[in-house]
Parts: sequence; C-alpha cells; structure tokens
Amino acid sequence: MALSSFGPSQGRYNSPRFRAFITTICLALFAVSLAASVLFWVWNIQLAHGLESASVMPSAEEIDEQEMLWETLRTALTIPFAATYVLTVVFFIAWVHRSAKTLDELNIGTDFSPKSAVLWLLIPFANFWKARQFVNELYFRSHPERATSLLINPWWYLWIAGNLLAVFARPVLEDFGGLPDEDTFSRLYLESALQIFENLLLLTATVLLIILIWRITKQIDARNPLSGSAPNPN
Repeated sequence: MALSSFGPSQGRYNSPRFRAFITTICLALFAVSLAASVLFWVWNIQLAHGLESASVMPSAEEIDEQEMLWETLRTALTIPFAATYVLTVVFFIAWVHRSAKTLDELNIGTDFSPKSAVLWLLIPFANFWKARQFVNELYFRSHPERATSLLINPWWYLWIAGNLLAVFARPVLEDFGGLPDEDTFSRLYLESALQIFENLLLLTATVLLIILIWRITKQIDARNPLSGSAPNPN
C-alpha cells in the first residue's frame, strides 16, 4: 500500500489509541462514581432499617441532621457522576470519530462517515441506538475476518436498561422531614434497591465498553501496514 493512501496523515498512521486511553480514564472514573453510588444506597437502606427498628423514634432534630448528611452525600456523589458522564460521552464520540477516520485512511472504511457519527451521537435518544451501530461497525470492519463481538449486545442492553431505570428510580429522602411511617419505609427500600440495580447495570455496561474499545483499537492498529513505525497518537 502506498504511503499516499493514508490521505491527510501523509504516511503517518493515526492511531485511535490515545483517544481510547482518555476515554478509558473517563469510563474508569465514571465506574468509580457508580460504585460509590451503590455503597451510598446500601447505606441508605441500613439507615432506614435502623430507623424502622428503633424502639424509640429519633427526635425531629436528629432526623434533620440525618437529612442534612444524606443531602450532603448525595450532592457529593451527583457532581462527579454528572461530570464523568459528560466527559465520557465527549471522549467516546472523539474515539469513534478517530477510529472511523483511521479506517478510512487505511482504505477500509465504514458504513458511516466520521462526521456523521459525531452528529448522530449528539442527537438525544437517537444516540442510544447509533452508539451500538457504530461500535458494531467499527468492530466488524477492523476485524480481519469481519467478525462481530458477543459483548456488543450485552453492553448495549445493560446500558439502555440502566438509563431507563434512572428515569424511574428517583431519590426518596427528599421529603424526609417528620416521622417516617410504614409506607415511607417500603417506598424507601424499593427505590433504594432500584438505584442499586440501576448503578450495577451501568457499572457492568461500563466495564464491557472499556473491553470493546480496546479490542477495536488493537484491531485497528493491527491493520496498519506501517506497523514497524511508531504510530501517531491522535
């Protein structure tokens, strides 16, 4: 293959490895925030159980203190969760763009253009479906035998299920003032369990996505005819 076939790289192979590395860091931080959230909601169940089983109900002042602690911890978890989520989306899009562009430069190509991938992944709701399509296409095109991965569907189903649960599993202690009754505790246990389940789904999906990103990245690097030269991280 002539060096000129690499187009804008002018003979320098532009590996998606650097963007995969940054995306992995963001995903790892996102996973840490999910794990911390699981621990928080487990503690939330223990807190509710302690109140429910107490022989003497705590005073209104003690309940206010617990509510303040709960709000502080929830805020401390929500901020890094939101920040790492946004960063993960941004760098995931950058990785998809670079991977598709590199395959174009290797004259392999994909069924979508790098620019169209960015546009689709920025459209709400459509990006959920397109993310799976793009990852599947990158894996298929970069694989020397045009194979697909068995991890793609589990990753996508878990990610969708976790995000759908996020709509329904809402924080429950916002109206914690006053003395909780039996119905309040039942709702608290249910919603805490849903939050834990949601975070575990997203955590598993995050781990699967990290694996997929690196498998695809290594497959793309392996298709580089200039494998003896140092790649240009991009």
